[in-house]
Amino acid sequence: MLPIRIAAIVILHQPWIFNMVWKFLSVLLSPKLLSRVYIWGTSVDKLSELLSAENVLSIHGGPYPVDHNSFLQDYFGESLPEA
Repeated sequence: MLPIRIAAIVILHQPWIFNMVWKFLSVLLSPKLLSRVYIWGTSVDKLSELLSAENVLSIHGGPYPVDHNSFLQDYFGESLPEA
């Protein structure tokens, strides 16, 4: 098994089929990993438990813009090529 470092997996606004598939997949995961998976549906306000407010995307009520160029610039120092 590969070493994987995951602090948290947050799933928001999942479709109904995800809940059915998750029941089958979750039995394959370790208890340690399962304790780091948060399935919150529409409870966006719970994001503050894991993230600081400035890192929440604007579509979830935070200040961080949903802009791919902004993301690439912040994390990788480059932008998308002009079309």
